[in-house]
Amino acid sequence: MPSSTPTAGRTWAIWTHTYLPWQKRHTSRWPDGKSEAQDLDLLTLYLNLYCITPAAAPELPPLYVFVCELDSQRAPIPGSDAYNEGAGGAYMRNNRNQSIIVSGESGAGKTVSARYAMRYFATVSKSGSNAHVEDKVLASNPITEAVGNAKTTRNDNSSRFGKYTEISFDEQNQIIGANMSTYLLEKSRVVFQSENERNYHIFYQLCASAQQSEFKHLKLGSAEKFNYTRMGGNTVIEGVNDRAEMVETQKTFTLLGFKEDFQMDVFKILAAILHLGNVQITAVGNERSSVSEDDSHLKVFCELLGLESGRVAQWLCNRKIVTSSETVVKPMTRPQAVNARDALAKKIYAHLFDFIVERINQALQFSVLKPLM
Repeated sequence: MPSSTPTAGRTWAIWTHTYLPWQKRHTSRWPDGKSEAQDLDLLTLYLNLYCITPAAAPELPPLYVFVCELDSQRAPIPGSDAYNEGAGGAYMRNNRNQSIIVSGESGAGKTVSARYAMRYFATVSKSGSNAHVEDKVLASNPITEAVGNAKTTRNDNSSRFGKYTEISFDEQNQIIGANMSTYLLEKSRVVFQSENERNYHIFYQLCASAQQSEFKHLKLGSAEKFNYTRMGGNTVIEGVNDRAEMVETQKTFTLLGFKEDFQMDVFKILAAILHLGNVQITAVGNERSSVSEDDSHLKVFCELLGLESGRVAQWLCNRKIVTSSETVVKPMTRPQAVNARDALAKKIYAHLFDFIVERINQALQFSVLKPLM
């Protein structure tokens, strides 16, 4: 029971997806503590299916709980659709912008809940045009999950970035476009994964598709062959077919209007990152390092990105210091060169991620938006 007493006359209830049919899990009337069921239409708490929490008062940490005031004539709606319907209904009734915040610790179900919310609005707000905007909005999810999600010790599909998605509707409450903002991408995962974790899904999808004719020029192999994908010690997720996931990723790229040339350019950059991670850097004494121009992975890296292997080999092991009076080229030790190589890989991936999000937004953009007051 809570330490403080809520307003007398309120009855609280908690439902979860694990109770079928959605039965009353707990009700209590404060302050007398009597169990009452007739006032359930006053205030209801909903929890998602990933968190089962005992009944509590408003002091319950609001990580997974959504509270909504129900009309007395309406039955409670179980699960995540309750707050989706609540936000959508308020938008339609009051003609005001609405927000749904999905938060919680790793493995709480944020990714799935956000996906369900988008699917809900796409389903109930079907457009009458042939543009199928709602299908494109949904198609953005598999792409961002491929390049922004990874297996962790707590979650096989953990989002490693924050996302704010704005879905816009016309006066008939039909979807006319969307826009996505992302932040705090976990760039370090590109070059390092803890034990039993993986890099971003897209790398394993590419490696699983390496023997397909359209990918052979990328000169990839199994994920176990690349430093950036084998570090966690487990390159496979039980029950997940990375090759089939790659097919779905390509389909969603196509649905958003991305041509094959654009898709292949993306895959070239991703493959180049994997090859960069396998470039061998050799120590030369205690103060210098070197990279052989004949390194096979260096050659593929430069071939995929259109670079000169000699210059790349040079600047992987040296840095240029520019002062007001002179320019100095200073050699790097092997640990410094390895860090520089990894920093380059992270920078390339971060720019690619931002570019993909930018192109997704272009595919989802709409011509005119009348802001609501």
